[in-house]
Amino acid sequence: MKFFNSIFHPFYAQHWLAHHKHVIIDTKHIGEHGECSEHLRLKTLQQYPKNTASLLNSSMGMGANIYGLISQYALLIFTPLPYCGLVFWHDQPWSLLTYLLPSLLLPLSTIYHKYLHMSDVSRRKKIPWYFRWLLSNAGDQVVKKHFIHHHMNNDHNWNFIVFADTITNLFNGTNLEPDERTIAYMKKLGLEME
Repeated sequence: MKFFNSIFHPFYAQHWLAHHKHVIIDTKHIGEHGECSEHLRLKTLQQYPKNTASLLNSSMGMGANIYGLISQYALLIFTPLPYCGLVFWHDQPWSLLTYLLPSLLLPLSTIYHKYLHMSDVSRRKKIPWYFRWLLSNAGDQVVKKHFIHHHMNNDHNWNFIVFADTITNLFNGTNLEPDERTIAYMKKLGLEME
């Protein structure tokens, strides 16, 4: 048990214990800069001293440097999704798209992840040309879905991989839609879903 805890706890610390809290309590600073404030960064490092490397390699869960990406891909070895795609591939070729492809793309999505948390103004100013698709109508929907993943119903799985929603719709119930409370909250903030 200690072995698996040493593998998964750093990811749990940087993603759920740090990142999910940061985007709620430090929304304004992250919206402007795409990262948490220095005060919150230092406080988090002091709070989780055993997970310092994971927190630093993931920019407190906002992105990932090369070491963070390697760690995330290494985690796939211990998760069932890639293997489901390979096991079911013989009878159901679509399973490769449903399980294998999204799981392989997920670590790559951390490269543009921080732009999903920026305000519309900051994103337009700071986003590099190769992520300009996030400013399109389709990209706007990705940003909105990621917003409600963190601020509303954040225990649910809101996909933010491009085309993942289309792929997971092959199986009923895997792609959750916003409930009425979420939709009302987003309208109040001017983030209406189409």
